Parts: sequence; structure tokens; C-alpha cells
Amino acid sequence: MALPIGQLSRDSLTINGTAIEFRSLSRSEALHIQGMDTEEAEKFIVARSTGNSEDDAAKWLDSVNVDDGGQLVTAILVLSALAKGTGDPKEEA
Repeated sequence: MALPIGQLSRDSLTINGTAIEFRSLSRSEALHIQGMDTEEAEKFIVARSTGNSEDDAAKWLDSVNVDDGGQLVTAILVLSALAKGTGDPKEEA
């Protein structure tokens, strides 16, 4: 019997007036980030979840402030069930 193909969860977050659509990480993607340093993991997470290259994800992360980049990464991790919370670090405090 073949295993059914799953569907990853999707959501969006508005940062600086722009809606950014993203999906959750797959199980294999979540396992892949284990052992990565934080910068590499964030590039991988943003790239895979938004459908962009790691170079584009790095450019975006370098162009936004810490809070905005963190909000997107946190929202992706929450949607992926790798972190608890609403995805908004301000609501967690």
C-alpha cells in the first residue's frame, strides 16, 4: 500500500506592509536543520518555506531588522510545530 502524500500547512505574515506567504517545513527539512548554525538554519528555513533560493533568503534577512526577520522565522517554526506560540514574539512576552 502506498502512503498518501500529505499537504503542508500554509500561512502568511505581513512585515513592513508586505504579505509574505510561507508553508511549514516538511519532516525531512526539519531534520536537516539539526546541527546547522543559526544563520545557516534561518536562511534554509526562510528559503524553503517561502519558495525562494537561500541566496534570496539571505539577502532578505540582511535587509530587515532583527525583529522582522525573527517574526518570520518564528512564525514558520510555530506552523511547523517546532516551536510553541502564536508566531508573534511580541505576544509571547
